[in-house]
Amino acid sequence: MPEWLSILQTAIKGASLRKIARQLDYSPTVLSLVLNGKYQSPSTRLAARVLQVLGDKDCPFLDKKIPWDECARHRARDVPMSNPTALQHWAACQKCPHNPALQEKRHEAPPTA
Repeated sequence: MPEWLSILQTAIKGASLRKIARQLDYSPTVLSLVLNGKYQSPSTRLAARVLQVLGDKDCPFLDKKIPWDECARHRARDVPMSNPTALQHWAACQKCPHNPALQEKRHEAPPTA
């Protein structure tokens, strides 16, 4: 099984098909067809998108690659008030280029004159 397909399956086990489809900008139907081996078109574009969005991330705070789900956990956790290092890491995650919320805001921002 290709690595990207394994990453996709793991992601969908940890979240809903609809949520992962939204993250990838693909329809849930396409992902379902791919997962069931019934997708007729070449999946090279989907494979690249899965690796881009769900693959290992270069964590600027830790200065190393971490799995996408670990990146997501750091970013989504509650503000850690009892550990200064954890608070710094959380704050860095809120401004990180891998943060999908920031990417969405960039797409929503009106063009500047």
